Amino acid sequence: MFLSPNQAKPPDKGSSHNTSARSTSPTSTSRRNATVPYSKVHQRPAVTRESLLHIKKSNTYSHSVESAATASDTTNPVIIETTYWGVSQSPGSIFFDVTSRRESDRELYKLAYYQFKDYVGLVVHKSGPNRYLEINFDNEEFRNAACNHGLQFDKGMIIIRPVIACRPGSIIKRVTLQRLPWLRPQRLLEGLRNTLNNYGIVRDVGIVTDTETGVMFW
Repeated sequence: MFLSPNQAKPPDKGSSHNTSARSTSPTSTSRRNATVPYSKVHQRPAVTRESLLHIKKSNTYSHSVESAATASDTTNPVIIETTYWGVSQSPGSIFFDVTSRRESDRELYKLAYYQFKDYVGLVVHKSGPNRYLEINFDNEEFRNAACNHGLQFDKGMIIIRPVIACRPGSIIKRVTLQRLPWLRPQRLLEGLRNTLNNYGIVRDVGIVTDTETGVMFW
């Protein structure tokens, strides 16, 4: 049996209420159950990686923000040590970590031209967000002078010291060791260097410590 349009059953008054309740319930539930990730609350990492070879001095930094802030607060120059294991295509090269600098490649070339003597060539390498200026020397005296004086910025208030490039054809290996003997960091460093020097040049030795207490993890 069919009903005429005039005799059609009117809609249930409670249906709109139920529909609205059903439509809003997921939103209210999602808002009620929304949680903040643990990483957002605790931004500080649980562990810290420290180098036993490249120890920062009081006026030495490896980060652009710290160096820029410190340069305005002291008359002593801020020294940025380069930590980079780059392999050059020719012997006699050094690398400067210029990641913290805003100068263009051309401006860096100009600064190096006026600060260093008789280099063979130079080029800027990009590794992800990092930039490294490679300068090649065929004169050991001039290369040593560049290593001692560094690349200076802001009228000598910021100095970037280079690192000597690895020999052409070098293979860089990263070794992770566990269950090491219970030794103080310096004694541990001596033992690791004596052992690993049999396989090549040791560029760095690092340890993992607890961020809060500074206790070293084995």
